[in-house]
Amino acid sequence: MKNYYEILEVKETASQLEIERAYKSIIKRYNPNDFSGEARKVVEKRLADVKEAYSILSDEFLKKQYNKDLGLSTEEQKIEEEKILKKIEELEERNAPQKKKKSKGMFQEMSDLSKNVISNLPEIKLKKPSKTGILALLAAIGIVVAIGAILYFIPFTNGFMKSFLLMK
Repeated sequence: MKNYYEILEVKETASQLEIERAYKSIIKRYNPNDFSGEARKVVEKRLADVKEAYSILSDEFLKKQYNKDLGLSTEEQKIEEEKILKKIEELEERNAPQKKKKSKGMFQEMSDLSKNVISNLPEIKLKKPSKTGILALLAAIGIVVAIGAILYFIPFTNGFMKSFLLMK
């Protein structure tokens, strides 16, 4: 199996931007018009390999599949494996005999949960709303109001809208 990372002269952890830059650099370096005879054939073969490598590594899905086939483990895969291991541990704890766990009352469990949430509050950071988010919200409200106004003035829905607004 060809190692596309070696062909593009990048590391296995290279980002999409690094892969694209390496591809463009190699394409410029090995321009077939700069070579003749046997060297040109070698360069054309090299460029075919480079284009093949780029077509695989530039597509996220194909890159993940290639890494899997190559036996490489990405950060995302490691995180996914950790999540799976945590879920397995949680399931084992739930299925453990009740003797190991002390039975807590519903009030005690809710109290523990609220303490946990309160203790984690300083870690929770709210993001400031962006201008585009605010504009999108205002646009959505405007559209709803416009639709309501249109429905109010259509004779067929006028009675419904009056009863809805006046709550009769």
